[in-house]
Amino acid sequence: MNNNNRQYGICGVYCGQCPNGNGRVKMMAMELKRLVDTTRYNWVKEVIKSFNFDEFRKGLEWFSQA
Repeated sequence: MNNNNRQYGICGVYCGQCPNGNGRVKMMAMELKRLVDTTRYNWVKEVIKSFNFDEFRKGLEWFSQA
């Protein structure tokens, strides 16, 4: 496999154009996680029972590590 082929994902899309492949999803998740933590949105779980804040926070953590 030459170096040019490594720039394409298994989906066939050029990684530099894909938000997941070029790191944009990770960057945005990290930024949202930082904002949620610094503005202390953990009160949401007490006020809005239909929103699972802990699972939301786990999702942000997962995307920021991916």
